[in-house]
Amino acid sequence: MTEEKIQNILKHLEDGLTLKDSCDLENVSDESFRKWKKENVNSEILIKQAELRRKSEKLKIIHEAATTDWRAAAWYLERKYPKEFALKGRTEDPNKEALEKLDKILSEMKAQVET
Repeated sequence: MTEEKIQNILKHLEDGLTLKDSCDLENVSDESFRKWKKENVNSEILIKQAELRRKSEKLKIIHEAATTDWRAAAWYLERKYPKEFALKGRTEDPNKEALEKLDKILSEMKAQVET
């Protein structure tokens, strides 16, 4: 794998593509990429840095929008600090009720089998 392909993959990651899509775009197989990662001790750091640059860029956009639109600030606060700012009930597991029903059904079935 060439240095150019590696840099292109890292750029695609920074642009927001998944690792698989980045490799596919550069015609790099999973096997080739795994080999490169194994042979290069800094590979994980380079990948993480590309992803963090993308995250940082998106956060800057949100913070910029928050200076003129309160909804951007509210959105950020709800997600960054959900215990303090999320609407009541949003921090609960959306599957909680279904799991409770399933537990009840399983308990009833177990009780029937035991009798």
